[in-house]
Amino acid sequence: MNNNMENLFGMRENLCRNCYIVGPTGPTGPEAVSTFGSRYDTTENTIALTANTRSTIPLTAIGPATNITTETENALTIPEDGTYKIDYFFQGSTSAEGNLTLEVISNATRIAGSTVTKDVSANEDETLVGSIITVLNQGDVITLGIESSVTATVAPTSGTGAYLNIIKL
Repeated sequence: MNNNMENLFGMRENLCRNCYIVGPTGPTGPEAVSTFGSRYDTTENTIALTANTRSTIPLTAIGPATNITTETENALTIPEDGTYKIDYFFQGSTSAEGNLTLEVISNATRIAGSTVTKDVSANEDETLVGSIITVLNQGDVITLGIESSVTATVAPTSGTGAYLNIIKL
């Protein structure tokens, strides 16, 4: 059957269904660079917290990483300027009732918008989790900080008690 037929007005109609026009291939785009890194902790070692003083969460295990440096203890080091997505998590119990705060730290400074605070009861497991998209610079050293409104110890839960994952967008 012919793909073109004349309608009542003598004009030809295209009856082609699922037809594609193939043109020249466009230019090759830039090569994608995979940049990501992960650190986590499964040790269940308690962390001593002084009231209103930030402590670094131990992240003793290294997860998958490409182009992000994992050599600094408890940290991930950023290889180049760019926009990054950071996912972070802490689960554990404190020895005293109060507020527990988790935040992402870049070069000893809190990353704006990364603060997660929760009222906690003594000796009950609590979960603090966050995700943020932010601009980071080459050489930034990223860690997880934890702080309590009262002097206490915090014990991570069994299994993975904390993690820090970074992906360049």
